[in-house]
Amino acid sequence: IAASVMYNGDGGDIIKNDNVKFEDIDPNLPMFFVTGTADIIEKKGSTEANVNAILDVNPVQPLLAANITGEGHLDPIQLSFFRKAPLLALPFIVAFLHFTLEPSEECNLESKVVLGSKLQNVSEQWYIEQLFVNEEER
Repeated sequence: IAASVMYNGDGGDIIKNDNVKFEDIDPNLPMFFVTGTADIIEKKGSTEANVNAILDVNPVQPLLAANITGEGHLDPIQLSFFRKAPLLALPFIVAFLHFTLEPSEECNLESKVVLGSKLQNVSEQWYIEQLFVNEEER
């Protein structure tokens, strides 16, 4: 696994006893956690709790996390012509995967802007960026 995207929490009580061990995560694995302020399905704070648990084990995990304003749990789902999928997180997920899986000098600067200031601007309640911290040491 070269990169990991976690979208919309952790499933709450559904996966309460899933035996996930955060200490087993590769300390060099780039991770992106996405949730949204309009998610009424996932337990509030579940994504933040997972990020905190990972950072407790590895405080320098290359990680990006955001609670996108207006993003809902079903945002990636389009229901024919009744409801168009807003896809608020899509440009950030694409930038993250490009930056981590297919990095290029000409695109890295723009990816850093998209995943940095642009993502932070739409994630007023919660945003953590330590994807670029010490990247030259990785």
